[in-house]
Amino acid sequence: METGLPLTLHFHDTSVQSDLGVLVPPSVPWPENLFIVGTVNVDETTHTISDKVLDRAQLIDTSKTNFQPLFDQLANESAELHWAVERCRQLLTDINGLLLPHGMGFGYRVAREVVKYHLIAVPNGDEDRSRTVLDQQLRHKILVKLKGTERQREMLIALQTALALYPESLILITRMLEDLAEGWFNATR
Repeated sequence: METGLPLTLHFHDTSVQSDLGVLVPPSVPWPENLFIVGTVNVDETTHTISDKVLDRAQLIDTSKTNFQPLFDQLANESAELHWAVERCRQLLTDINGLLLPHGMGFGYRVAREVVKYHLIAVPNGDEDRSRTVLDQQLRHKILVKLKGTERQREMLIALQTALALYPESLILITRMLEDLAEGWFNATR
């Protein structure tokens, strides 16, 4: 695209006939009105993006989340989903608020999945079951991704306080705090 050279479609010297009977030339000029658009998710599973790519791309940071519009939309879908949203809304917002300053927040997909799972896993508005399901979702969907060093101690202590009523999550956070004695923690160790 930057060179202005034609786009190579195939490596024959002359046009070839496609399966549909259309003649395809060896190359075509790069159209001035053609732009390539795509996305790259940057997380712990990807390599860093090179300066060469960053020079040619527009970077949009979507790590800051506001779950309220998502929760409002989900709550309006049905009465049952409204109940699930109301059981999850504050906890997910609070936990994400503790994780975001450390670059460990979660996104809309995770929040939506927790609410939808809650809807299925908690029959008849059972409050006791609700807390158990939220504890499991925190432990297995959100906290499991945490890892870090002494810099995250304050975050773990805040999580320990915020999740005092969630025993599975509390056990994991306590273990991560104990692991800091070795200099680092990883929820999946």
